[in-house]
Amino acid sequence: MFNKIAQRFPVINIKILMIVIAAVLTSVCVCSGTIYYYISRVLEVQEINKNSYTMNKISENVSTYIRDIEDYTTVMTMDDTFQKMLRNKNSLKGIKYYANIRDLQQLLKYYSGLRPNTIIDMYIVQNDNTIIGDEEEPYSVEDQWYQNFLKTKDQKGFSTEIQRVIYRSTPQLGREIHYVIDLINKDNVNIKFGRLILKLNFDSFLSVTMLQSDQYPSLMLLDKNNKIITTSITDTAEVEAAYKQCIALNSEVDGTLKDDNYYFIRKISEQNWTLYGVLPKSEIARALSKINEVFLYIILGCILMTILVFLPIIYRITNPLHIMINGMKRVSAGKLDTRIEINTKDELTEMANVFNKIVSNVQINISESIQQQKSENDLRMKLFMAQINPHFICNTLNTIIYLAQSIKAKNIVEVTKAFISILQVTINLDQNTITTVQDEMKYIDDYMLINRYRYSDMASLIWEVEENLLNQSINRMLFYPLIENSLLHGIFPTKRTGCITVSIIRQGIYSLISIKDDGQGMSVQKLEEVKERINRETLVDRVSIGLQNVNRRLIITYGKECGLKIQSQEGIGTTISFMIRLYN
Repeated sequence: MFNKIAQRFPVINIKILMIVIAAVLTSVCVCSGTIYYYISRVLEVQEINKNSYTMNKISENVSTYIRDIEDYTTVMTMDDTFQKMLRNKNSLKGIKYYANIRDLQQLLKYYSGLRPNTIIDMYIVQNDNTIIGDEEEPYSVEDQWYQNFLKTKDQKGFSTEIQRVIYRSTPQLGREIHYVIDLINKDNVNIKFGRLILKLNFDSFLSVTMLQSDQYPSLMLLDKNNKIITTSITDTAEVEAAYKQCIALNSEVDGTLKDDNYYFIRKISEQNWTLYGVLPKSEIARALSKINEVFLYIILGCILMTILVFLPIIYRITNPLHIMINGMKRVSAGKLDTRIEINTKDELTEMANVFNKIVSNVQINISESIQQQKSENDLRMKLFMAQINPHFICNTLNTIIYLAQSIKAKNIVEVTKAFISILQVTINLDQNTITTVQDEMKYIDDYMLINRYRYSDMASLIWEVEENLLNQSINRMLFYPLIENSLLHGIFPTKRTGCITVSIIRQGIYSLISIKDDGQGMSVQKLEEVKERINRETLVDRVSIGLQNVNRRLIITYGKECGLKIQSQEGIGTTISFMIRLYN
């Protein structure tokens, strides 16, 4: 997988491209970082100013809401009809009293109906703590918020947020806030009729004043006693932490940074309320996230442009190097006819010319070396065969003498003919050293014929040869030393009839030749000694000279992997195998 990628995108191209991208990225990051720092500071100031403006807007809305409620209740309580009903309620008796109370209730409902989205209900708490209002509502002067208000001894003011069950067609839980104002006789301010209480829709209060605005999620509204009227912070722990910080500041601030939060404080003079705003620094970071995306796209765009622009340039620079590398690989694979052509008209062209000249010289030198090595190999083979011939001729003459002592002339003729055939093959050193498998088999058959007479049929020979390999070329005199070794050192020492099996089969581009006997075999130690002797460079041991000669010839002709392989088990037999490369 890696090789395929490397072929399509050479490593040097990738390295140069990475260096270019790194340089461009460094420049872009430095410039972007500087710009980002400046822009982030500007945006941070803008975000603080925006939140400051939002705080001013909310503070103004709260003030407007308070003034609107105060003005509305003032107009209502100063109304002549309303004042008359309040004055008469203490002087009337019986039916007229109850009629006056009913009229007051109707008037309260009328004024409530004029502000249906703002006012939920109205009722009057008289000086004797009796209540005039909607009889369906469970109003009580014992409510905690009312008792807290009485302790302030104020003539008018708002309660904090409360939650209670609101009774309409069906009971439901709602949020409300109360506005309380003393009912004063406008003709005599020293006379007090009681208190008018407006039950206000708290959700409407939040909506109108923007206290629930998504633009400012962390708000807290405190009354003059620093009690929380309402807050948009939902987590209790966060509420406590923000409350402590706000109380600690205790003055109007605009974007003061403390503990990774920006604080904004506005005073609302109408009720002496305080509006606190908390802007976490993380919110500003979130607002800058879009800028981060823009800079990321800029960096990715720069990388893409760098690749598109520089990749063709890099290719034109490095392509001559790839041509030279590919040429070197072909030469290392043995293709000495390789020549490369580079026309860049610079040092690379000169390198290509020098490369071509070197390859040409190497090709000439190798050709000469091969020819010289071939001549040396032919001489060595002739010397090897010359070393073998005298030993064999002596043995054959001894056989002829033995046969001459017998009366059977037919046997003498067969042996003599076999001996003449062998001499025709071995004595003439000038003939070609290459023969065929079939001719080598005939040579061995003649040799075995002589040995059957000499050793009274103590050994038989079996050929197992694939028919298509009979005419395969093979070096002369490869089988003889191995067959002789099987006879003399394998079968004959057992003094019993034995068998030699010669197998020749094809394995890919090689022929596998095995010579197996069922003789005495060898011990492990003896086997290792034989293997060591046949692999020596010098001929120092006459016992293994035949095996050593064959092994050296195989290695010289076909390569080291085609040398002799010996397997043996004591008392079972020995197998000697080797391979030869198939040639036409």
